[in-house]
This record gives sequence, structure tokens and C-alpha cells, in this order.
Amino acid sequence: MHLRIIRWLSALVGLSLLITVAFVPGQARAQTFSGQALEDLDERGLLDNTLVYWTGDFGRTPKINKDAGRDHWPPCQTVLMAGGGIRGGQVYGASDPSGGYPKDNPVRPDDITASVFHALGFDPETVIQDQLGRPMPIAGGQPIASLFS
Repeated sequence: MHLRIIRWLSALVGLSLLITVAFVPGQARAQTFSGQALEDLDERGLLDNTLVYWTGDFGRTPKINKDAGRDHWPPCQTVLMAGGGIRGGQVYGASDPSGGYPKDNPVRPDDITASVFHALGFDPETVIQDQLGRPMPIAGGQPIASLFS
């Protein structure tokens, strides 16, 4: 998968891109993949104009459930963003000690969406029309300003 993404990127040098990573077979492999992908994009000079956005659909419950697993948990989750004008080497926000709820700098999903559109060069306050001609904002939040250089 790593090589396919890089070949695709190589063909599109100079464009603002969004890469979403849906490949997470195991934590160790996912961490290796993310590190290698970011390193490769940086070495090729593509990281500045490429936004890497990695998240799940929900966070996970802070406690193991009765089936030895963890359920969806909307109050707190992790998002990785790199490139595309995001200042590297930072952690934004923190959870409480149990990992259940935001403690420092909480943001809403709408703010993350607005940050993605901002990084891609779109005004997050843009309004488009749906199929019935009704106005629909592309993002309901505000970009997280301190993420950007």
C-alpha cells in the first residue's frame, strides 16, 4: 500500500493533496507505515503541499468491555495530521488520566473538518448547494489556528 500511495503522489507533484489512511491491521504495523510514509513524503519534498490526515470513526472506551474489547467512544479520540502547513512536532490537547474525556484544548469534529479544508486551501466558511439547491456549509467549525506554522 505504501508504494502505491507514493507512486500516486509522484504523479501529482505540485498539487495540494489529502491522503486518508484506512490501513490499520495492527498498531505496530500502522505506526511503522505512518512513520515511513511521512519520512518518504518529506524526503521527496512533498510533505509541505500534502496533508496527511489519520483518524478513526470514534475513540475507544477507556475500559475493556465484558468481551475483552473496547467499544466506540465519541467523547475523546486521536487524530494525526501532518504536512499541508501543519506545524510538526506538536501535540494539541490532552485527555484526562483515564483517556475518557478531553482535558486540555478540547475541539469539536467541526473544528477538525475546518482545519482540513483550511490546510487544503479552501475557505472553511464556503457554502455549497446540495442537490435540491439548499445551502450547505462545508464546515461548521473554525480552523485550529495553533496547528499551522
